[in-house]
Amino acid sequence: EKFNSQDLTNTIWAYAKLSYKPKQLMNAIAKEALHKLYDFNPQGLANTLWAFATLNHYGEQYPDLLSGIAVEASKKIQNFNPQNLANSCWAYARLNFHPGNALLEKIAQAVVHKVDYFKPQELANLIWAMAKLNYRCESLLASVSYAADRRLGSYNPQNLANTCWAYAVLEYHPGPLMHKIILQAERCITDFSQQGLSNTVWALAKLRYNPGDQFLLKVACEASKKITSFSPQGLVNFAWAFAFFGKYYLDLMDLICREVETKLHAFTTQDLASLTWALAKLEYHPGPLMTKILELSERRLCYFQAPALAEMIYALVEMDLYQVPVFAKLWDLSTVMVQGEKEIEMIRRAV
Repeated sequence: EKFNSQDLTNTIWAYAKLSYKPKQLMNAIAKEALHKLYDFNPQGLANTLWAFATLNHYGEQYPDLLSGIAVEASKKIQNFNPQNLANSCWAYARLNFHPGNALLEKIAQAVVHKVDYFKPQELANLIWAMAKLNYRCESLLASVSYAADRRLGSYNPQNLANTCWAYAVLEYHPGPLMHKIILQAERCITDFSQQGLSNTVWALAKLRYNPGDQFLLKVACEASKKITSFSPQGLVNFAWAFAFFGKYYLDLMDLICREVETKLHAFTTQDLASLTWALAKLEYHPGPLMTKILELSERRLCYFQAPALAEMIYALVEMDLYQVPVFAKLWDLSTVMVQGEKEIEMIRRAV
């Protein structure tokens, strides 16, 4: 006897809760569910998305199912509860699969009407997902911020970090709420993960919101304890943010650069440029590390894009390293590739 829609949802949900990924069964469920989506209720649609996202980080394996769920969800969105709305958005973002702006617009409208019933985790997951999906809706952001303001005392470190990160990506400043987020984060800073620390200070820098010396010092102290767990991008974002705020802590920079040396092979050209920019702004010149950065930049010259070229050229001039061999190669490449006004202005300021 074939499974009905509820059977399919319950089965894949159960495997997701157990963190067990039976690939053949997932393929069979995806194929069967696709033909029965009309019979799925809102919770079934949301739970199916959540399960596939939990078991599989990318959505290219099941594009037909994910597209089909988006179409069906659009028809039934008025019956989605807050958890269904948040989980659906989170799942599409986690799967790196954009369901289309038509669905996201309907979800945003539904959230605005039901925002008073969202839990802190749901609010944080929702706004994080919208940022990952690059969907910006002013009324949604205002509503979520209003709701967050009233529930902030229940936000955990990950909720706080994800909310800050989302605001930065969507270029939305929530006004006085930002100060309250900083106060709440300061209370639980020791519970932040290394990624949470990096994402938070990076977001504050992108939003041009200075949280004050006390907060930055506490973040620096906490990061120092967890520095070996930072990813390459985490190290870069952290150093970049502190450089943006002009906060130089020698012990912190020594730790960051020591860790960078162990992970330099995993740095992208943009990572190399942003890190060099941060070192230049802080007037911190680690000779041996800079030699390795320059050597790696030369080996990866063909991978440089305009923003990284402009940032690297600016930084090398600031560090009086414009006579190193790779500088001329970067400069020659920039004359062909750099055309954006922002990048051109950065190079002009350097020279």
